[in-house]
Amino acid sequence: MTEGATPGARRIAHALAEAVARQGRSTEQLAEALGLPRKALEARLRGEAPFGLDEIERLAAELGMGVGLVAVRSGDEPPTATGDA
Repeated sequence: MTEGATPGARRIAHALAEAVARQGRSTEQLAEALGLPRKALEARLRGEAPFGLDEIERLAAELGMGVGLVAVRSGDEPPTATGDA
């Protein structure tokens, strides 16, 4: 993880990387599904480059997870129905 990454960004990257590993998914397949170069996805999963929200949503969907579950697994609170964070 890079020093410049925020703690929340590092936790989200770690939660997504764990889900990828737990499912035994290849970064090559996931990168193709997301329309990203494999090296770009791997850098994001290591926390070396930031994920965009759309990338988190698409990756979570590919992994069968909701964005709220990614937030919970990263230790962050998911947003409430009223939009409060």
